[in-house]
Amino acid sequence: CLACQMRQFRKYGTNNIKCNYIPRSIPISKQVIKDIADKTEVSLDHAKKILLSTVDPVAWCELMFGFSDKDTKWKLRSYQKEQLRCSSKRYTIREGRRSGKSFAMALKLVYYAFNMKVKAGRDAQGIEVSTGPSIMIVTPYQAQLTNLFEEMEKLLKRNVELKQEIITGTGDSLYVKTPTFK
Repeated sequence: CLACQMRQFRKYGTNNIKCNYIPRSIPISKQVIKDIADKTEVSLDHAKKILLSTVDPVAWCELMFGFSDKDTKWKLRSYQKEQLRCSSKRYTIREGRRSGKSFAMALKLVYYAFNMKVKAGRDAQGIEVSTGPSIMIVTPYQAQLTNLFEEMEKLLKRNVELKQEIITGTGDSLYVKTPTFK
């Protein structure tokens, strides 16, 4: 976030971007990490990543889909991480062809779908109910929309737990195309 803010200031002499500055780390004690590691039977590093994934979309994507900076083929590029962490309501990605824009957007859409909650009122017992967000994707061409849904589907098929949360789809596909993509 800070690199983005500084680029805007250097380029335009002002900063008009409104974002929440996603933190890179969270202040937690080593004892909390140790407790999580013991309860879930994972390493201390993995327990720390679990906690970090509660505030950082990149950590969540790494945890859910197995991205690693140590892996030369399955890692997120620095600008993709910046795009995922951007909390601005609107942003523009100006990158070259085949640079991973659609892939980063698919990751961000999956992250929003599984992590953002919208208050939907109260049920009959007066308990507040939350649902997932409504996300609208607008593209000038059908092929771009199809590409995004295929990227999201590939990602979701990599994680059994997330795949089981999908309630739409027919056959082997996790989504339906008619009357609208869902």
